[in-house]
Amino acid sequence: MRRLRLLLPWFILALYWPLIFVGTHVPRPPRVYVVGKDKTLHLGAFMILTLLFWLARNGTLRPHFRRAKVYLILVLMAGYAAIDELTQEFFVPSRQGDLSDWVADMGGVVAAIALLYFLRSWRQWLITYWVVLFIITHFPGRSFFEKVPPFLQQFQVLAIMGAYVALTFLWWRSWCPEKRFMVNKTILLTTIMILPVYALIDELVSVLLQRGFDWGDFYSGLTGIALGVVCSVALAQQHVSDDAVIYTNHE
Repeated sequence: MRRLRLLLPWFILALYWPLIFVGTHVPRPPRVYVVGKDKTLHLGAFMILTLLFWLARNGTLRPHFRRAKVYLILVLMAGYAAIDELTQEFFVPSRQGDLSDWVADMGGVVAAIALLYFLRSWRQWLITYWVVLFIITHFPGRSFFEKVPPFLQQFQVLAIMGAYVALTFLWWRSWCPEKRFMVNKTILLTTIMILPVYALIDELVSVLLQRGFDWGDFYSGLTGIALGVVCSVALAQQHVSDDAVIYTNHE
């Protein structure tokens, strides 16, 4: 079970990294509209990439600026960002390498390292993620998938489910008093009562922004919460199993 937890960040990284590479090297389908300034998207993409790489490579270890690990990841990401910019025009003639895009990429890398350095508790990560999630879903006041063709609408569902799975995961872990996942009535009740209410408030804010109430988004959020609960309970059970194995070995 412990091996599975160690491999999970690498698995997520192996899915995400090729995804952003394809996103920058494949022509955008007609009518697909991406909300957000180009530099903001670059910064966000590389911030997530750096976070995933650090967690996969170093776990929850805090960045230490007297050690080589921080500078190695800076060099690695700087090199990849440069390759990403220089190779785009070979796949999409209308695109060319842009130094300002590379600077935005490195801004995301630095932001990720800063988060890893300053956010030392699960509740700090929860608050930061929650605020960023709210801003992303409500600014500039329209859906990210507003003009996506019908055959791509499934990605909206997956994105919302994934966002709420991560929110539930952080919420659950923040309520665990020990340095591991656990299950008790307080955590379970607060999760199933508060997070669905937030999903409802999220849609009501969308109504105030004149986007309307999207039942599909709401149900996707509830599904993500349910999946997050299942994953959190499964991790808690794995910790119990690991404790049992350790106790048996000591016997």
